[in-house]
Amino acid sequence: MMLTGAVNQLTKNLALEWAKDNIRVNSVAPGNVQTKLLNDILENIGEGEKIASAMTSQTPLQRMGEPKEISSLVVFLCLSAASFITGQTINADGGFTI
Repeated sequence: MMLTGAVNQLTKNLALEWAKDNIRVNSVAPGNVQTKLLNDILENIGEGEKIASAMTSQTPLQRMGEPKEISSLVVFLCLSAASFITGQTINADGGFTI
């Protein structure tokens, strides 16, 4: 959580500083995402399924995220539809942080 706090504060500070130049600053804080790297790590450790189950059991949506769910959020933030959003850290974590 300490790193998330640092990223959140950096996002806010840069957004405040760069707003005058019409530059928006936002960050995305993904939770557990089902990637090839994560799958490889879980396969290589003895209790990978147990760890994956523990990770999802603490997430209100009871699953890991998909890479496309994170990339879609990033794409949205780049669109003009998000032109009034700045200084935000968006947690895409299935509700884990709530």
